[in-house]
Amino acid sequence: MPGRMVVITELSFISALFMSKTLQTSSSAHALTPLFHFRSIALVGASERSAWARQAYENLQAWEFSGQVYPVNPKGTQFFGHTAYTSCSRIGAPVDAALLIVPIDSLNETLEDLAAAGIFTAVVLTSGFAEVGHEGAEKQAALITKARELGIHLMGPNSLGFINYNQRIPCWPVRMKVAEGGPVAVVSQSGAMGGYITKYAQQQGVDIGFLAATGNEATVQLQDVMRFLVEDPKIRVIALFAEAIRDPEAFAEVALRAAEQKKPIVILKVGRSELTAQSAQAHTGALVGDDRVFDAACREYGLIRVDSMEEMVETAGLLAQTGPLPSGGLAVLSVSGGAAEVVADECERAGIVLRAFSADTVARLRDGVIPSYGATHNPLDITGAAIVNPALFENAVKILAEDPEIGLLACVLEVPAIAADNPTAMTSLHHIGKAMTAAHVPGLIMNVVGKALGAEVKAILAAHGVPHVTSGTSYAVKAIRGAQVWSDWLRQRELQSRNTLLETLPLHSKPTLSRLSSEREALDYLSSQGVPVVTARLATNADEAIRIAAEFGEPVALKIASPDIAHKSEVGGVLLDIEGAKEVASGFDRILTSVRSLKPEARCEGVLVAPMRTNGVELIVGIKRDPQWGMVLAVGFGGVLVEVLQDVSLRLLPVSQDTVLQMLHQLRGARLFAGYRGAAGVNLDAVAAAILGIGNAALALGPELDALEVNPLYACGDRIEALDGLVIWSEAATPKSEPV
Repeated sequence: MPGRMVVITELSFISALFMSKTLQTSSSAHALTPLFHFRSIALVGASERSAWARQAYENLQAWEFSGQVYPVNPKGTQFFGHTAYTSCSRIGAPVDAALLIVPIDSLNETLEDLAAAGIFTAVVLTSGFAEVGHEGAEKQAALITKARELGIHLMGPNSLGFINYNQRIPCWPVRMKVAEGGPVAVVSQSGAMGGYITKYAQQQGVDIGFLAATGNEATVQLQDVMRFLVEDPKIRVIALFAEAIRDPEAFAEVALRAAEQKKPIVILKVGRSELTAQSAQAHTGALVGDDRVFDAACREYGLIRVDSMEEMVETAGLLAQTGPLPSGGLAVLSVSGGAAEVVADECERAGIVLRAFSADTVARLRDGVIPSYGATHNPLDITGAAIVNPALFENAVKILAEDPEIGLLACVLEVPAIAADNPTAMTSLHHIGKAMTAAHVPGLIMNVVGKALGAEVKAILAAHGVPHVTSGTSYAVKAIRGAQVWSDWLRQRELQSRNTLLETLPLHSKPTLSRLSSEREALDYLSSQGVPVVTARLATNADEAIRIAAEFGEPVALKIASPDIAHKSEVGGVLLDIEGAKEVASGFDRILTSVRSLKPEARCEGVLVAPMRTNGVELIVGIKRDPQWGMVLAVGFGGVLVEVLQDVSLRLLPVSQDTVLQMLHQLRGARLFAGYRGAAGVNLDAVAAAILGIGNAALALGPELDALEVNPLYACGDRIEALDGLVIWSEAATPKSEPV
């Protein structure tokens, strides 16, 4: 009987022992191999009255699991015609894994029994832990401590387990349809969402090879399952549903390992709303939110972030079929001008540039492919003539595939769910498939609207070996964009390594041992690290201010110098464009009077006098320590309006100068750098070098730094200067979890 339950004899004990040793020597040394490739399992809490236990067993039967199943129940009850063992230690044979369906108060005793039986991997279905509040969190902490003491790896608690479709091994206590395996793995922190994603993928023809629900992640976390899958040769894409990344450092390590294996990670992470607390002092705290930092982490580690379950499935399904895409533009062809226009709009929204065809390509299309009344732009409408002569599809694909600017072909087609419903479309599909198979660039078919395809149509698509996206043009375009971005990132990573911390500007000296506190100290430190800083001198009285201003010989800016005042303009601590001895003296007195009135407790060192800078571009360069991902660099426009404009680009530190240039080009106001309405253009290489230096200087200040901000960084032509600096310190430390 599939998934048979056994009574141990001497012979079966020897057989089981041999099987266990074979597994250990022939499989990966990964700690979770005995769980995900189990050949024997204990169902602890087995009872026919338990829907969970019953369905877990029925899944094992449905998949025709050929290993051994041991029901365990302290009462020794009957379970599908067999008497349950009263404990795991009474089984008397090696057991690879266990599914725990026991009350929360019995778990400690159950773990001790597992250890006594030599079972060190288990799925914990039991709920009532951290997901229910403080008391549950305390119980979960105790469970973690117990598991680690015993050396047991737990998936859960509050986990629905996993299904290894490729190995036909289910450990899932909810009925799931038996299906063949495939190259896509689904890992979800939510069991229900994992099931929904898998069912939808199977409906859309995306073959799932592995499904896991990590639950509360007591000891086995998201990245631990990912680490196992990255080394699985049958898995080509990993699709993640995440609510939280509990160990970013380990997660990032696995993501980079996936990149080495050229396995894309597609992630749907909830929590795009602004949840982070705003910094009380630095503008950067208002710019660097939890979700924006995660976006930066995705860019850093090559994660493809999606916004919906459908987009996740179609992106993963596409990449499972294509692998990394070559460089080059996207060419789209369709039999419908309207569909072509819809795709063009979708590409515009997604950020895909549809490149113009070469003159040679246009000429060849005109010569016998496109009717005289048709246009030859991208997307290409081959018109209704293709309905009469489906070979036009084949000819057009051949021509577009030879255009040197094209790296990917996409054909919009109404693929029917049942072949008999549209024989013309199936004939067109044959011609498209024939041409795409012969083309030297990859091609795919995108269905006009979303639909589930029947088995016959799926078989025809598979026979042609042409990738397809069945959820309609919108999700197809999003999938293509995700695949392109990941492929470009992969190429760039292979060309550039992040093996140096300080790429452009070396540290000229070690930072001061005392904490920087004032603007003057912050700017002096940045200057010592090679960052261009405006010349500013401290005046302790009006006469000194007059003398300093006269030496500059131009209008000046006056700013209060106080380690206790972060936002000077809010207390009347800034005056701009001051000229002449009388105005300088008056300005000095006005600043001190205002500050002492509005912030009497603040320490005042005097007034900083600096030459006035005008007609340039003002940027904010902020570094903020994220509690999960570490130091984050934010670059944006705004000066005093930075929080209003919210034009900012984020990356994790350290960065390269090329990365900083990418950040600058991503800003909505990037055209200001070229000069606007008579303003001078900006030397972007010099700006990027200054920003890189600020980031490196922040890293050099060590783990106690919470934020460093330059606002504004002035840029006009080749003149790049930090005009203001702010440093904020913190003692916070982030604990690390133990990897599996």
